[in-house]
Order: sequence, then structure tokens, then C-alpha cells
Amino acid sequence: MKHLSLEGIIRTRYDNNPVFYYKDHYAGLTRWRLQLANYVLWELISKRGMMHEIPTTKNDFGKNAYAFYKKHYNGLSPYQLRKENPGLYNRLRMEGKIPLLPRRNMRQALREVSPYGLDAWDYYQKHFRGYSRGELKKVAPGLYGRLHNDDFLKRISTKNEEEIRV
Repeated sequence: MKHLSLEGIIRTRYDNNPVFYYKDHYAGLTRWRLQLANYVLWELISKRGMMHEIPTTKNDFGKNAYAFYKKHYNGLSPYQLRKENPGLYNRLRMEGKIPLLPRRNMRQALREVSPYGLDAWDYYQKHFRGYSRGELKKVAPGLYGRLHNDDFLKRISTKNEEEIRV
């Protein structure tokens, strides 16, 4: 099998446009970072006079920062965007566009990333069924607290099921 050079790959698979290759493999890298990561690609883009399409700084969002947000961070809340890309957040804030970003229910967002998932009761049933409240508090204090907050703790017996059967 014949191996193609980077120029050959760009010519055959990317309509002879190195910027398309950049967007597929190095999107978001600044000119300096691209030069360090792939000098051959950087040189091709430079020789063809296309360097204006590569950002000069990480905060180079173009003329429309909101369009950049929609393309790269669509759906992130202001809080999430601030953590992910503070420069873009600040630019949107200065332009007065933060109210256009969706608000997220933080409680719901935290539950989505919780080890217990959205339904802590279901998690309890699958992994700790039969544990008393006291045992659960010792073994899985986080789950105990979550069940308490979700008002499911009252469904759990205060005594171990084995003790109840005897």
C-alpha cells in the first residue's frame, strides 16, 4: 500500500485545501501551537496565503463571538462556558450576550454527572438493596445523603432485612 505525504492527503482528501485538514485535525490551535504540532501543515498554509484562517490567539473568536459560541460551545450555560473558555465568556459578557446563553438547573446538571445518575433510588435498589439506613450511611455516605435530599430515605428500613425476617 502506498503511503501518501501530507500534501498528497490534502490534495486527494481535502480538495487541495490545507485549512480543511487543519479544521479536521487541529481545530482551535493557534498559529504558534500549529507550528509546533505540525510544521509541514503550518508551512503549507503559510505558503498558500491562508494563514488568516488560523487564529492568532486562543481568544480569537472572529468578528462574531456569539456565532463562535454557537458553533463550538452550543448549549453550555454561562457557568459551564466560564469554566471551559473564560476568554469567550468574558468577550460575550462585554458584548452583552450572556443573557442569550441557556441557563442550566445546576441541581440537574450535578445529577447527570453523579455516580448515582439521575435516579438515586434506582441505584440504591440495584447495588444496596437490603441495607439498613445505618449500614448505608457507613458504606455509601454520599448515596445516603443523596437519598436523604431526594426524600427517599424514609423508604429504607432502619433495620437490616435479615434482622427483620428472624
